[in-house]
Amino acid sequence: MWFDCGAGVNSSIIENNVLRNNESVSVGGGIHVEDINSGSLQILRNLIDNNTTGSNGGGIYINAGEDPLIQSNLIIDNCPATSGGGVYANNSVSNFEDNTVYGNTAVNSSCCMRVGAALDLIIMRTFQTNEEPRIKAG
Repeated sequence: MWFDCGAGVNSSIIENNVLRNNESVSVGGGIHVEDINSGSLQILRNLIDNNTTGSNGGGIYINAGEDPLIQSNLIIDNCPATSGGGVYANNSVSNFEDNTVYGNTAVNSSCCMRVGAALDLIIMRTFQTNEEPRIKAG
């Protein structure tokens, strides 16, 4: 699911979906979000399972966002070619709450979550069994 929020969009919700067995040659095997500065994005109660990508963010890839809420998702068994098996957040102010991130892998690093040039990341009650390292910043 590729999502680009243009200037006329005030808010967007990705909710109650099953995103399974998807493959991206670029980033974001399950969900790929770009340029959401114009509004508020919510990713709620989704199953994001067994997605792969040729680069970063096997489950979710977010680049350039303003306060996206990622909440109550099951993010499992995703695998990117590089890093951020479950989630890759870059240039993003993200609220990451009550998600289950389980069984994700990554070829190079950060099987669970990779935080690139993120401005802020709030994480609450989230991670379960993933290959090490769980979170990598920078």
